[in-house]
Amino acid sequence: KNSNFLADLRGRLLSLIREGVSQNAQGPSLTNPKCIPKEADVEAFIKGAFRNVAIQIHVGQSSHPRELTRHRDHIFSALHMAITLRGKRTVGFLETDSFAMDSIKELTLLNRPGTVYVTSPAAITHGVSFEDLGNSMQSSSVSMQCRTFLDREVALVWKANKIPLCNAVCDSLRAHPIEIPSTDEFQKSLLRLSSAHSPDPLQRDLITYRYHIE
Repeated sequence: KNSNFLADLRGRLLSLIREGVSQNAQGPSLTNPKCIPKEADVEAFIKGAFRNVAIQIHVGQSSHPRELTRHRDHIFSALHMAITLRGKRTVGFLETDSFAMDSIKELTLLNRPGTVYVTSPAAITHGVSFEDLGNSMQSSSVSMQCRTFLDREVALVWKANKIPLCNAVCDSLRAHPIEIPSTDEFQKSLLRLSSAHSPDPLQRDLITYRYHIE
């Protein structure tokens, strides 16, 4: 469904290699040949898209003010999708490279269950805040963070070239915005994958029954 986005991103990253990515990079990639991306590093990044998944759960009292939580993520979030599953949380993205609080424009996004955003928080300063969530799982904030799966060597290469990588990701997102599957499409795909990997006919029947009644 998002093959155009991935194809566009692959093309942009390969172009960076052909043009000499090191001229736009930082740090060791200017002097260390091991930090210059190769085609294999491009393919590893494309293959790893959204495959590094973590569940974040927040419960309890309100968080610190958002301006005190501002940060940039590691290189695995050069391409990052966040999906809110339960509760509410607010993410503020800054329109500046500075961490300072003065003269900052902040784009805020209130995330509710079902909210999805895709961006490049490895290069974009942002902060997160939560309201009082109570002390039970039923009142918690739960989100799924889908980052890029990279092994250590590939991650170090792209870390040395973070700015051109994240610029390419953002340019591709502008050209081909990510399309999010509907609930029905998701359940059908999950059913197909679950059935294909279950050798037990009874288990496949139970999976079918479960998603029909839900």
